[in-house]
Amino acid sequence: MQFQLSTDEVELGFLRLRWKAPGEDTSTLIETPITGAEAAQLQVIVDELGRAEARDPKLDAVKYFLTEHRSAGKTWLEHGCIIFSQYYDTARWVGEQLAAVLPGEAIGVYAGAGKSGLFRNGEFVAAERNDLSLWQSLSSRD
Repeated sequence: MQFQLSTDEVELGFLRLRWKAPGEDTSTLIETPITGAEAAQLQVIVDELGRAEARDPKLDAVKYFLTEHRSAGKTWLEHGCIIFSQYYDTARWVGEQLAAVLPGEAIGVYAGAGKSGLFRNGEFVAAERNDLSLWQSLSSRD
């Protein structure tokens, strides 16, 4: 779900949510009235998440296990690792974040029809999830 909040909407007392169902090409705009106190609390959340120093502790844990934690003398990145998420937006975001901190690594996103692809050098290249050459390139570390 994509959350949008603007000053005009807060002043008018409405919250706009844009919702897109999995597998759908179009999104639905939902407007709902909110109180001034609710708008203020939502703005605090938006401001906090938008800070440059804001960090996601789960992403920090993923980066730690991939690059620092050792098992049998290797990091999980050296072993090869698959990270699962129930939500495509989360999987894509994690892929983008990992591609930014691991620029030399191929980061694959294995998802539903038309959403799979590979981050390489910060760029996402769409590919069919059954394209074995894509996934072979990910496992070519041994």
